[in-house]
Amino acid sequence: VALADAAFAAALARGGREAAGTVGLAAGDMWLERARLLRSFGKAEEEVTECLKRAAAAYENVAGMKGEAEADPEDFRATAWYNLACVAGLLGRADRTAHAMKMCLARVPKANRRRWIGEASADADLRGVVSHPEVQAILAKV
Repeated sequence: VALADAAFAAALARGGREAAGTVGLAAGDMWLERARLLRSFGKAEEEVTECLKRAAAAYENVAGMKGEAEADPEDFRATAWYNLACVAGLLGRADRTAHAMKMCLARVPKANRRRWIGEASADADLRGVVSHPEVQAILAKV
């Protein structure tokens, strides 16, 4: 909650589209982290799923942001798509993970893709789906 509050304050200072991206990612991160914690404490899967749905909704808002100029925050959108892949991975949905990773990597500059793929390959949220052929095919494209 403290991180979300700090991100919100920083976003207010900036305003505009960057603020919308910052707040959207912070909200999604808050719900995603809550889902991870609930799962680690053995809470009901319905509670975990509800948090993941809320995280996905926040990330989808950021991923769907339309750019007004070339300099608009593709990085926010790439991060949102990456986190949607994490949500799908936690739900065991390899097909959705592959789609989200494809959308993510399309927004990452070629020079940075290898780093993002490396992170995805080691991400605990993707552990259950990273070996799936669809996900592997996306991660193999550098």
